[in-house]
Amino acid sequence: MTLSTPDCARALRLQRRNWRRVGLFGPSCLFRRCEKGIVICLGLLPTAGPLAVEGVDDPPASTHVETIETSLVILDVRVHDREGLPVRGLTRDDFVIFVDGHPRSIEAVDDLCSRGAGISVSGERRGDPAAVQHQTEEPAPTGERQAFVFVLFLDFQQLAPTTRREAVATARRWAAEVMGPEDRALVYASGRHLERLVAPAGTRSEVLAALDGILEDEDFFDDFVSLRLIRQRACFRCLRQCKMDNQHLVRDCSGRCFGECELSAIYERQHSEQALARLEVLLAELEDIAGPKQMLYLNASGTLFPARLYPLTSEERVGDVIRATERAGAAAVAARTAIFAPSWGWSDLAANLTDFSGGGKMEQLERDVARGYSCIYRLSIRPGGRRGRVQQVRVEIPRLRQTVLLRVLTPTKAQRWRQRVERALLSPRATRAMPVGVSLFPVALQGRNWQVAVELAFDLGALETTRDASGRHTEWGAGVYLTRKDGRKSWALEKFTRVRLPAKLGGNTRVMHRRILRLAAGEYESRAWIGDVTASVFGGAVAELHLPSPTERAVIGPLLRRGAEDLLLVALPDEGQRIEDKEETVPQHLPSPMTDTAPRPETPLTASTWICTGGAEVDPRGIRRYLSRNDRPVYRLDGPPPQRLADTSCYLVSDTFVASPEGNPSDDLHYHVEWPAAGLAGRAPVFSAPDTTR
Repeated sequence: MTLSTPDCARALRLQRRNWRRVGLFGPSCLFRRCEKGIVICLGLLPTAGPLAVEGVDDPPASTHVETIETSLVILDVRVHDREGLPVRGLTRDDFVIFVDGHPRSIEAVDDLCSRGAGISVSGERRGDPAAVQHQTEEPAPTGERQAFVFVLFLDFQQLAPTTRREAVATARRWAAEVMGPEDRALVYASGRHLERLVAPAGTRSEVLAALDGILEDEDFFDDFVSLRLIRQRACFRCLRQCKMDNQHLVRDCSGRCFGECELSAIYERQHSEQALARLEVLLAELEDIAGPKQMLYLNASGTLFPARLYPLTSEERVGDVIRATERAGAAAVAARTAIFAPSWGWSDLAANLTDFSGGGKMEQLERDVARGYSCIYRLSIRPGGRRGRVQQVRVEIPRLRQTVLLRVLTPTKAQRWRQRVERALLSPRATRAMPVGVSLFPVALQGRNWQVAVELAFDLGALETTRDASGRHTEWGAGVYLTRKDGRKSWALEKFTRVRLPAKLGGNTRVMHRRILRLAAGEYESRAWIGDVTASVFGGAVAELHLPSPTERAVIGPLLRRGAEDLLLVALPDEGQRIEDKEETVPQHLPSPMTDTAPRPETPLTASTWICTGGAEVDPRGIRRYLSRNDRPVYRLDGPPPQRLADTSCYLVSDTFVASPEGNPSDDLHYHVEWPAAGLAGRAPVFSAPDTTR
């Protein structure tokens, strides 16, 4: 059931009176545990009226359990007059809100207007627009300057080669000339993947450093937009030839040129939807950062109607990206992030996206930053309507004759879960709430193909457990998305598991999901995620592997993993395939992938390297293995002799050693394999300086 805000306050009051029956953990009322269930009050915020309810008696003892879910939708509304000056002094009576055309009561209005003088509103003539007291000149700000939080998003998926340089130049100019010393920024870029280049609270110098060399980085290059002109020319060329061949049957050209015209428009729509989906994932990550934020959306090629880019195409068959734009706008409102776009990147998509999020053109934001303050009103309303559907919100300010159009969405539990999974897959380096390791480990050769173990590992102690009559339980979801980099094939592996923990099982028990696939030669990338179902905490990791042909001269590895230990081995089936947990969760003694963090001292490690000589017969006794510190050999390893794979010229070199750094812990420690006679070598880091920017 859903209770109103006073009812949630009543539940809080009952919690305070019944310490034995209800555990109180703080005023935010998140996940309060009862004897028989859970009482949940999500996002309870201060409102204009009192929350405490007097005269509430203790209820009689009952075994009935209710789940209380009360939340407030937060709307950040920026108010300016017609001259672009912030307007201060508005109250709840100055705002009227409609959700899907129906009036909605306002629970609270918090005035977040900063210290600047700006335009003031007189309270004497509240119903008359003339009550706004205009000033002929903009006054100087009083007090300290407001600290802004910026999010610079370079969407290289929607940037042509010419606008790529314009976007980077705009970002650099913003950091160098617009940002103040007290301002902070995050930097994201989307190309092959979504990556965070600067962590939260990044300074001006960190932003400028992250932008250096970004144009030359292949991970942030997408040629889809740059090839748009070629696709359009192919469409026009096909139509021209069709009209010459069938002068009286022009309508038939739409079918004849379907591949050059309408199919290209469909690809445009899919590409735009993918870019907006990544924007949603980015905005979901920004929900963890408190307070209002301003995003610079550097995108120049987005369009709401891809069919209009190609002649003789049907908008009904091709579709549009209006709904995807609305979802992105709703995600921005939920993250309290207003989106601003530059004039050179202004389009119908940018115009609607900025409207839906409460933003605008970048020039308006630049004036606010130069002024040193902005005027934001935080409006709180109760959610309504069906969850999981985008709702249209219209905020009217009658006194100023202004209207603000926003989009909001209250996600379902399944939508929220899927959103966080996508966030872990798209930006695994930024999703580190749970340490997780992933590896692609060749185990055998079968003809010209490799047998590769896709492995995902984590510590069971990182999960939250629940207890019932049969003992302690824990539940998690895990998955790996494996792709071949040439785009020819991909695999989606996913598993939800609920395990009863024996009393003797310790919290440091290792869990490994494993699946063996048959892969051809090529470059592969695996992106893994792990999610705690109870606590809704996620972790992500990424691993890459180049599989050569057995007839090539190449080195695979070295691949470092944790040494063999007792662990729970869990299957990793195809997405949607069900496997009984009790049959597939078995104890094993195996090596497992390392997490993103460096191994602890005295941790046993295994190193595996596959060396293929390309058919040349070379004595494997000349292979050397050693550890180096700061590129200086420090320890020689004498492991088992190399093992030749049957009917091939490939050898497997294995070593086991203990990670025990000596001297400065920040020194680089590497494992090396060298075969001078074959002219082949490889190395892998054991300890290295941590990367704190991603």
